[in-house]
Amino acid sequence: MSATINGTAWRALCVGVSTLAPGVISIGGGEPTTATTGMTLGFATNRAIGTTNVGVLSGTNALLTVGGNALWQAALSNGSGTVTISTLTATSASGTFSFVMTAQAGTVATGTRTVTGGAFSVNF
Repeated sequence: MSATINGTAWRALCVGVSTLAPGVISIGGGEPTTATTGMTLGFATNRAIGTTNVGVLSGTNALLTVGGNALWQAALSNGSGTVTISTLTATSASGTFSFVMTAQAGTVATGTRTVTGGAFSVNF
């Protein structure tokens, strides 16, 4: 799992995936060295080939955390983005993603974070 976040290349050192919820795939990745506090990025979307958008009528959403106390999200009417699943089998999925994420109230996050060029390839 990799992406460019606010213009800086990012690559997860550890990736997890869940397919427990019917029709949904959740993917998250983290690396412990960004800004000496670590960064994690996760998203959930429909478990089907195709593109889904973040939105009120969509289950697609994303969360970015830095240091555990700064959170940005793309969910419902906050932020925007897409996830495209290009290959899907009974045991794997791959595709791309991009988000514009807004600071989550009640955290130290400010402004927006832009995630571009995201790619994933996971086995489950």
